[in-house]
Amino acid sequence: MSSNKSVTLVKNVKPFKTGWCIQVKLLHSWKQHTSYGGRSLELILADETGSKIHCSCKNDHMFRVERDLPLGVWRLITNFSLSNATGQYRPTNHAYKMSIIGDSKIKDSDFHCDDMFFSFASFEDIAMSQSFSRRRVERERGFPAFCRKCGEAAVIFTSKTLKNPGRLFHGCPNGSEEDKNHLFKWTDESAVEEIHDIKSLFDEKIGHLELQSQRCEDVIRSYDKKIEDLGDALGGLGKEMKEMKELVQGYERDVKSLKKIVVCGVGMMLVYYYFAM
Repeated sequence: MSSNKSVTLVKNVKPFKTGWCIQVKLLHSWKQHTSYGGRSLELILADETGSKIHCSCKNDHMFRVERDLPLGVWRLITNFSLSNATGQYRPTNHAYKMSIIGDSKIKDSDFHCDDMFFSFASFEDIAMSQSFSRRRVERERGFPAFCRKCGEAAVIFTSKTLKNPGRLFHGCPNGSEEDKNHLFKWTDESAVEEIHDIKSLFDEKIGHLELQSQRCEDVIRSYDKKIEDLGDALGGLGKEMKEMKELVQGYERDVKSLKKIVVCGVGMMLVYYYFAM
């Protein structure tokens, strides 16, 4: 563990300030380009406990970050911003996303650990999650996270029309009466979709658990059969050992009888030898 008291664990960083100092190493990186965000470098960072966070670096700082933050090398990073991690596809479970800013500093660290902190999900969970997320994306269900036209984050507004006064809706800040191609969706309808989708996912999970439970029961039954067969084998072995013990006892009696005969024979030979002299 790090002895530097100024270092904060990744799981403890919060957006209320930018003056954090974390000790991390780069696990993976990729470049992407979006119409609303431009060119950026995306990073997955992990601290010494294995906690991971998604970090984004804009094009202006990309060269410096690629130079100072090589793959698998521990570094101290200070001064960065944090925002809520949103979207349906998130590379880490951290509640916040980290962003490199102009004041960010990347320095060498004397900490050393070769662990790459991999954590693998089961194939069933991946298949179920991908299927569930794909259906939601294809059908545009649930609470929208961003505008599909411009990529702007969704905002909740209150309707002021005569037909739907006070009704909440998710919309795009760039939308208007003149340009209706931006995001617009009633919040109550999204909530109903969220509930239905959660129930659907819950039913899938229950079905998966029931299948796993049935497999466990089959394994337990197979082990019960093996234990029963082993008990029968041990019973047969015990019987064979008893018979072997009885046979050894018979041999011991025969040896004792033979010993008596030998002693008697030797005694008779000595007597014969004595009187013959």
